[in-house]
Amino acid sequence: MNILQVFNGFSDRWNANGYYALTLSEGLRNLGHNVMCAGDPGSPFIEKAKQRGLPVYEIRVDTNNPLRYFPIAKRMTRLIRSEGIDVVNCHRGMVMAAFIHAAKRSGRAVQVVRTHGEPRFPNTHFLSRAETRRIDKIITTTERMRDFYIRNLGIDSKNITTIY
Repeated sequence: MNILQVFNGFSDRWNANGYYALTLSEGLRNLGHNVMCAGDPGSPFIEKAKQRGLPVYEIRVDTNNPLRYFPIAKRMTRLIRSEGIDVVNCHRGMVMAAFIHAAKRSGRAVQVVRTHGEPRFPNTHFLSRAETRRIDKIITTTERMRDFYIRNLGIDSKNITTIY
């Protein structure tokens, strides 16, 4: 399986989310999957992925500016097609819409996963709810976060997995 791990957010420092994304990437690679990492150029996540021999794609993804979503989606669509990506796993919620759009536009049956490993709850405004409902699978690290997705964002419990 061709898996793209995307780490966007806090590109200037190393944190637990980046560590989890990198550890998961190595574990999946050890199981025989083809794992690639995407993130901001020069970010700690990208540099550590390079050090561990994982293929990387340096794409500026750390933004809250919605106007940047379209160029990101365009680059991601090309990457999904050229590498035959089967799963895109985003480890942060920022620019999630761009990744969902890219997966749907790619013409491939790409599964979009959102790994939510941080303690903050996601936004609940109507755009966040609509965006979250387009994600194929959500991974949370606590039952409290899982319940929040179900109660406040209307996500079906069968689409959420909690990994402790």
